[in-house]
This record gives sequence, structure tokens and C-alpha cells, in this order.
Amino acid sequence: PIPTLDALLRLAVGRVNRLYIELKPGAFTGPQLERVAELLFAYQMLEQSVIMSFDWGLLDSLRTLPPRFNLAFLADDEAAVIRALDRAGEDGNAIVDCNYRVLLANPQLAMRAAGMGVELAVYTVNDTSTAEKLVRQGVRRLTTNEVERLLKWSRGR
Repeated sequence: PIPTLDALLRLAVGRVNRLYIELKPGAFTGPQLERVAELLFAYQMLEQSVIMSFDWGLLDSLRTLPPRFNLAFLADDEAAVIRALDRAGEDGNAIVDCNYRVLLANPQLAMRAAGMGVELAVYTVNDTSTAEKLVRQGVRRLTTNEVERLLKWSRGR
């Protein structure tokens, strides 16, 4: 069974450096977003958590709630990454998390992000040669299905 956010946070407190919570498009009502906020506050996981979504309207709704969340604008193509960079730059407390292939095909996007002071994350990187290329572009957050392999690579760099 899939755990509730409450159960997950109970397990994560004191055990994780960063928790990425994806809000699926169209799946949350206002009261449900408020509940997410309450739980993160109650478990004192605000600083360690990044709330991300392809549904940027959900992220906008979170911005109306106290406290100030760490957000990630998810983007799957070049045009969306450009828009996400602009949004994250305006927000001041957000990153852009995109399909790694977009950055490999358009390295100028990583340079643009760096110039704006917007941190980049990518998904889903499963091999070390791709990870190395992305790190050279300035990416510091990688989502992977091969955690042990990439951790071993990272430690050996």
C-alpha cells in the first residue's frame, strides 16, 4: 500500500536530507493543499521539503498559504523549461526540475539558469556518463532509479 503523507513524514523526520513531494496535476483541492502545508509544518519538514508539480497552478495556490515553501516547477520540454526558469526566477524560492534530455540538447538553458540564480534538478538519470555531463553543466540534483550506482559514482568524483 502507498503510505499517506502523514505516515511518510513520520518515517522521514530526522532521517532524510531532502524530501521531494510531487503534487499530481488536478489531484488536489484547496483543503488538501492546506493539509499538506499543515503536515509539513507539524513535522518541521519545511526546510527539507521541495514541493513540485507539472501543475503550476497548484504551486501558485501553495504560495498563498503560510509558510514559504521550497517549490520546483516541473518541465518536460524546452519551452516549458524556459517558462519555468522565468517563474522560478520571479519566485525567488523555487528550482526547475526537468527531463535531463532537455538540458543535454540545450546546454544554454543551464547557463541561463545559472545566470538567473535558479538551481536545476533533473529526472530520471540512471547512468553515470549522463550524470557527469549534467554535473558539468551545473546540475546538482539528480533523480534516479539507480541510487546505489549514482551514489558510488558521486563519492568517487
